[in-house]
This record gives sequence, structure tokens and C-alpha cells, in this order.
Amino acid sequence: MNYFSLIGLVINIIASILMAFSISKFLGIFNDSLKALEIFKDTLIDNNDVFSFTGLDKHRENALYSSKKLTIIGILFLCLGFMLQLIGLVSY
Repeated sequence: MNYFSLIGLVINIIASILMAFSISKFLGIFNDSLKALEIFKDTLIDNNDVFSFTGLDKHRENALYSSKKLTIIGILFLCLGFMLQLIGLVSY
């Protein structure tokens, strides 16, 4: 197996792990926000006490900002890995 293909494959694995972490972090915060909105909606429908959730927007913004950076790095690594695999295929 060509060294370029092997290095490209390793870089692609690292890139997919980075992208999975960035997406899971953002989706976790997004899920918490949806849960809070659902609880708030249910309390309004039942005419019970209204709960107040604060700070979720700031956590969502922070998660989105950090996940954007990891996603961009992951995509760049993925492109680099594919380019190395292509070079390995052509030079073989």
C-alpha cells in the first residue's frame, strides 16, 4: 500500500472524529434548549406555575462557535486526506 494512501486514510479518520465531536457538542446543547422549551410549553398549557430557564442562549452560542471551528478543521483534514489518497492512487 502506498504511503500517501495510508497517511490520507489516517487523516480522514482523525477528521471524522473531530467532526463527530463538534456535531455532538452542538446537538447536546440544542437538545437541552428544546427540552426547556417543551417544559415551558407544557406548563403554559396546563395553567401551572411557569418555569424560567435562563442562560441557554449563551450556552447555545458558545457551542455553535466552538463546533464551527472543529467542523472547519475536520473538513480541511478530510479534504487533505482525500487529496493524499488521490495522489497515492495516481502515483501508484
